[in-house]
Amino acid sequence: MQPPRQAATPLIASALPGWEAGAIARGEARELTHAIRASQLS
Repeated sequence: MQPPRQAATPLIASALPGWEAGAIARGEARELTHAIRASQLS
């Protein structure tokens, strides 16, 4: 987990157009999903 990145994300998202912020949010959710799946497999 990286709390500083999580804390910065809302600031970054607020500075971007909605579709870009949404793409970033989906990308982070996808990374988190992969991390969860990987941890379950190991």
